[in-house]
Amino acid sequence: MIRFQGTVEGILVRVLLDYGAGETFLSAQFAHNKGFPIRKMQSSHQYRGAIKGEDGQAVVTTVSKYISPLAFSIQGYHQRMKFTLADLDDDFDVYLGMKWLIEHEPCMHWGKGEVEIPIPGAHRRSITIKSQTQTSVRTLSSREFKREVRKGHVREVYLCRLEMVEPVLAPMRMTLEVEPPGETRVAAAIREETEKEVPEGETAEEKTEREKDETLHRG
Repeated sequence: MIRFQGTVEGILVRVLLDYGAGETFLSAQFAHNKGFPIRKMQSSHQYRGAIKGEDGQAVVTTVSKYISPLAFSIQGYHQRMKFTLADLDDDFDVYLGMKWLIEHEPCMHWGKGEVEIPIPGAHRRSITIKSQTQTSVRTLSSREFKREVRKGHVREVYLCRLEMVEPVLAPMRMTLEVEPPGETRVAAAIREETEKEVPEGETAEEKTEREKDETLHRG
């Protein structure tokens, strides 16, 4: 089995490719909700694979209604298809079964989750559709969101609100003290004069007198 995301008449659907299903099924509930025209078969038919029993095995189900051909797409694959209505499992809206496989005779790549579908009338040309198991997320404006809802492209909506963002690390207080350039030079000059060594045997008063004499001599 391979899961895809496709569209029916432009509406997003969840698709399951299952060779255990005998027909091409569309969820009866989905068809009723979207207002598609439903037709009755001349007689009821029994098919295997539309639903599964409690043990997970496919069971035989009786169907009596179908949908006229609708536009069906999976990525680059597009075709108008007639669907048989059935009460499918809640996980999927469309089942592609043996009827679809026999009609298209695709090349299956089960390990990669890819299906290579030959293009009718095109020699050795094909379309490859790939399983989509990841959900894409994008930001919509309120106007874009309303437009998607009207088109039927939105199936489920989840609302969330960001209450508060807590920092990963606690904030650190930093203090930077800057001295004016002039004060820095004066302080350095005073420190330099203070750190000068006094000659051995000379008192501070003698040192002061000597410096005055040197200044007068230089003058």
